[in-house]
Amino acid sequence: MEGKVEKSFNKANIIEAQSHIGGIIGNNNNGIIENCYSNGSLRAKQYIGGIIGFQLRSSCKCINSYSVNKIER
Repeated sequence: MEGKVEKSFNKANIIEAQSHIGGIIGNNNNGIIENCYSNGSLRAKQYIGGIIGFQLRSSCKCINSYSVNKIER
């Protein structure tokens, strides 16, 4: 993702995925995530996170966002 995601939420369960799974964004290349939250269950083999599954660059920003996901491999 490149761009901005704001004021978003996820309450879904994502199960049996392969990789790059996040509660809001799976793969963040150069984006901003702001005022978001995620609540559910996430299960994948690799690159999994409550908000962002995989963040490519250190310039990406996650601002005022939180996760209360159950995360499993």
